Amino acid sequence: MFIREKPYHLDLSYKGERCYLHGTDIAFQLCKVLDISGEVTIQFYKMATYPILAYHVDTDELSKLRSLGKMCALMSYRDTNQEIRIVALVEDKFKVISKRKAYSESKVILGANIVNDEIVQLVANQGNFFERVVALNKELLDRVVSENSWVFGRINLLTYPIDPASISIKLSGELGGNSYKSSIFGDNTLLGDIFFSRRKDDDWN
Repeated sequence: MFIREKPYHLDLSYKGERCYLHGTDIAFQLCKVLDISGEVTIQFYKMATYPILAYHVDTDELSKLRSLGKMCALMSYRDTNQEIRIVALVEDKFKVISKRKAYSESKVILGANIVNDEIVQLVANQGNFFERVVALNKELLDRVVSENSWVFGRINLLTYPIDPASISIKLSGELGGNSYKSSIFGDNTLLGDIFFSRRKDDDWN
């Protein structure tokens, strides 16, 4: 590999009956191992079925990865020195995922209510922040837009770490085509945005 820095090996498992890695687990593990103190953006490009390596990259390394089409996701964040860092995620196709864990989205969204174009869950029932936000937004889109297999494509957070008790997600609108943006609120404070699209045959989440 042409990237100079050593990679982070993310501790990931298959979720439920899925045979790909879930975006919520990738996001959670990234935020767990990195020294984040500020805004975060994570964008997913394609399904990952192999273990993931996360590399800090400079602009030249990022450009080469883009040209090779090797990235499955890209993250930018502000570290504890308030510097913007870029992390590229690639699959390690020489290894396999050996773990699987139980998961129920219906339990994660338990107690949530929808009014107009907003879903609200006052108290966490199960799951970490990313699991709650993704599951709640899926439920909102199913109920307000139409029932589909939705793809989690991107999340922008104004700050991290965060661990709100209540989470509400308000549909902001359609971005064109089959993509939708929603605003995330935690304990009545705007936390950021999340983006989903309707699943196509070659999509993943």
